[in-house]
Amino acid sequence: MFTMENCFYVLISQAVRCLKDSSIVPRDKQRLKQELSSELSTLLSSLSRHFRRGSPSSPASGILPSTQSKPPTPGSKASHEGQEPFIQLVQAFVRLVQR
Repeated sequence: MFTMENCFYVLISQAVRCLKDSSIVPRDKQRLKQELSSELSTLLSSLSRHFRRGSPSSPASGILPSTQSKPPTPGSKASHEGQEPFIQLVQAFVRLVQR
């Protein structure tokens, strides 16, 4: 998760840098927005599926002895996605880029 979080931060910071650069023509910026929105949406949906399935968060955790996890109780967050601030940041970024 640490690596993925940092990858998203680098990607977003570089995208913002390009979108704010006045030397890049508007047509190229629009194309960048479209591609970013598409790719980030795909990554986020894959990540959401990953968390819903309850897959281990890293390859190393898959080889460790597993412990039985309790099913979510009513009122608790059923999805790990709501607990990850960087995922919320990426979702907000995608919404802004799609404007």
